[in-house]
Amino acid sequence: MILHTRKRYFDSEHYFAHLENIMTNEVIGLNLHDCIRDIVLGTVPIANVRKIITGHACRNEFDWEATIVSGLKYFWTDLNQDKVRLIIQELRSDNKIKQPLLNNSNRFPVVFHNGTRTVWVDDENKIVWSDAKTKIL
Repeated sequence: MILHTRKRYFDSEHYFAHLENIMTNEVIGLNLHDCIRDIVLGTVPIANVRKIITGHACRNEFDWEATIVSGLKYFWTDLNQDKVRLIIQELRSDNKIKQPLLNNSNRFPVVFHNGTRTVWVDDENKIVWSDAKTKIL
């Protein structure tokens, strides 16, 4: 099952099934900014995060700080900054933030695919990779 946190079904059974899946299953995140938001807001428990595969390439603490500052300025403006930093620190300490761009400049998860924004999946086989998409096109 692909889990979409940005496609809401507020008045349907699909939305409630989606909430149940991300609240009870181990999931893989595909976008650092959206995933951190979902964790901070409690939509996805941090204990359920198997890993987050990001399109960032943070090679050192300076890169991480720049990514966090940018996120706080543009994506997490309404969130508690300390909580954002603590969650990122915990995920990094647990080696749950994966950065494939550090190894292959062409490979990162595609969040927008076929008109749908996918933020969380429950199976790595459901990830559409940028290099695979390029080959298809």
